[in-house]
Amino acid sequence: MQVELGRDGVHAQRSLAWAAYLAGDYATAVKASAVAAQLQPDRPDLAFNKALLLLAASQIDDANTAYDEAITVTLRLEDVLTRSRYFGGAYRDLEQLLQRRPDLEQDIRALQQR
Repeated sequence: MQVELGRDGVHAQRSLAWAAYLAGDYATAVKASAVAAQLQPDRPDLAFNKALLLLAASQIDDANTAYDEAITVTLRLEDVLTRSRYFGGAYRDLEQLLQRRPDLEQDIRALQQR
């Protein structure tokens, strides 16, 4: 069994990104989520988190690109129920972001329509 320790592991970066997001430190959240997604580019949750955090940081164009990439990663999964779970989670995360950042409603709604 391999255990990842240190701040360079995907789990540490994902956790750092989410904690920074909850604290409103979007710049740190974006950096950490990008590292996590780069470490495991085949994970839809990391891809969607990267897109969400870019949007939270008002990096709209990058968020749109990242969201498209997350959709592509998710569609590569064979199991329809697993894909549905990831898409549902991404939708709910966007709803939660709307509560934090109502100024992004137009961009959030556009992503939810994809």
